[in-house]
Parts: sequence; structure tokens; C-alpha cells
Amino acid sequence: MPRPSKSAGKSTPKPARKPLRTGVVTMRELQKMSAGAIEALPHPVPIKSGDRTVGILSPGPRRISPEEMAEIAASIRAAAAARSKEADARLAAYIGEPVDE
Repeated sequence: MPRPSKSAGKSTPKPARKPLRTGVVTMRELQKMSAGAIEALPHPVPIKSGDRTVGILSPGPRRISPEEMAEIAASIRAAAAARSKEADARLAAYIGEPVDE
């Protein structure tokens, strides 16, 4: 007569995954990440191997709500208003645009 397995009728819960460290993914963590975990990232994060940054992991583009877009636009306008004229001139020169006098 076959012996029933020890786990027959029992469901063993999977161990809880360690939460992603703030803003960093290691090579070892990357190997274990699912597509869903990558898509759920709130923003691009660096991929580290020891102390070196070896890449950037970026979730795919997603639709942004009008409210989120308004927040982003307001943040950009506030940052632009806080820049000095010298910083504006350096930025314009860097991207090859004429400098407003």
C-alpha cells in the first residue's frame, strides 16, 4: 500500500518575499523578480552588483491620470521658476537653444 506524502492535504504557505529596498535592485534580486513586480515599480531604479551600478530597471510606461499630470506639471513649473538666470543660460546652451535675454 502506498504511503501518503507528508504534505498530503496540507498547504504550505510560501515564505513572504523580502520587500524591495528603497530605490535599489541587486543582481540577485533581479533574478527573482517577476514581470508583475517590475511593472509595479513606482519609478526607474538602479541595478547594483556590489558597490557598482550596472544598469537601470525601468517599468513600462503607464497611463497617468489627469490629476497626476497636473501635479507633475506644477512641480516642473515650480522648479523652473526657482532656477537662476545663469542656470537657465547653461541649460539652454547645453540643449542648443537660444538664450532669452
